[in-house]
Amino acid sequence: MKTKDRIVRAAVELFARHGYRDTTCAAVCEAADANIAAINYHFGSKESLFRLVLREAFAMANDCHPVEREASASVAEQIRLFVEMMIRRSFDDGEGGYLNRIMAHESTNPDGPHALIFEEMSALHGDCLIGLLKAYCPAVPESEIEALKMNVITLCVFPRAFPLMRAALFPGGCTDAQIEKHIERQVAFVFAGLDAAVAARSKIGEN
Repeated sequence: MKTKDRIVRAAVELFARHGYRDTTCAAVCEAADANIAAINYHFGSKESLFRLVLREAFAMANDCHPVEREASASVAEQIRLFVEMMIRRSFDDGEGGYLNRIMAHESTNPDGPHALIFEEMSALHGDCLIGLLKAYCPAVPESEIEALKMNVITLCVFPRAFPLMRAALFPGGCTDAQIEKHIERQVAFVFAGLDAAVAARSKIGEN
């Protein structure tokens, strides 16, 4: 494996374990068995490396838990798959969960490269969820769709971002059966919220 590829792979694991702030370039180079100057040489900066890390972690997550279904599936089926796969990523302690673990670190770190993260995530997902929400809630203004998107994503990822909540939800550790139940609950919450948003806009339109 080339030095550049080794660095990205090592960085994915370290950023997932420690977050952006607490992962040093020196630690990444040591894990990749690379010269300390290799990050500047190959990437120019830690931030540029982090951008590639997000892309690599996204590819791993999508390989393990793809969020996009064939176009013939209904909008509701595609939303359900998105929610299910995002939750599965949150509970994946292997490669498929690297991206969510990185995001969990940065969600609680006020000093993280948030602008870079939002830019990359929007580009990588192609705002897939935004498109689905617009199709499911056509009467809801675009300004509210963004809020709905954040509500959906929060329901999917909060157990990873907040370990105390995860422990409260699954005091004895989470089994496959418990994760399936959790997915069903969260899917029900998502559709209840979306249907309520649609109903609210319909009432406004009637008045």
